[in-house]
Amino acid sequence: MKILTGIVASLMLLVALPVAADEAAEDAIRATLDGILPAGQIDAIRPSPVEGLYEVRIQGNVFYMSADGEYLVRGEILRMGDQANLTEQSMARARVEVLEALDEASMIIFEPEAAKHTVTVFTDIDCGYCRQFQRDMPGYLEQGIRVRYLGFPRSGPDTPSYDKLVAVWCSQDQNDAMTRAKAGEHVEAESCDNPVRDHLQLVQQLQIRGTPAVFTESGRHIGGYLSPGNMIQALEQE
Repeated sequence: MKILTGIVASLMLLVALPVAADEAAEDAIRATLDGILPAGQIDAIRPSPVEGLYEVRIQGNVFYMSADGEYLVRGEILRMGDQANLTEQSMARARVEVLEALDEASMIIFEPEAAKHTVTVFTDIDCGYCRQFQRDMPGYLEQGIRVRYLGFPRSGPDTPSYDKLVAVWCSQDQNDAMTRAKAGEHVEAESCDNPVRDHLQLVQQLQIRGTPAVFTESGRHIGGYLSPGNMIQALEQE
């Protein structure tokens, strides 16, 4: 009986060791970062696929740190067997969490008759490819692609491009206003509470550099403008 009890105790110790090691590593990493970053910017810390490195998510970005918190690695981890970009996969999961938390009431949505896929698009009124994207909207809808627009005036807040997006969001018929604005028409609307400035904060969090920025339901960034045919092909490959 004593032997059995000893075996059980040993097994429990073996099971507990990795958990304790992870907790110690997380404490060490947090201690290092707490002296550098403002409070609340660390989203998650977890073991990475590489032994001895921990994945650290900070404001939507992915870094790697040693278990003692002494070394930080910036870069991507590629799995050579299938050429999978494990860092991009982690970032995609982080984007999904951000995008799923958004209230669709803050978006302008173009709905197909039967939705097969949904894309989330950060758009600018004065971007040439954004205007082409809007001209192709009937094609996206025919392919069953549901388009959720958020605003990204690349010139920044309180600029003509920003004011155009605000006017679109403050219009009674937002979809019509978006179409007309991207066709070069001037859209008049009274000022209102609008989400465009909040969308700009998301742009920084997701590190978006250009428009249109298109994200799939899995959080993958499929780049900028794609024709309806190429878009449905990319989405079907998901």
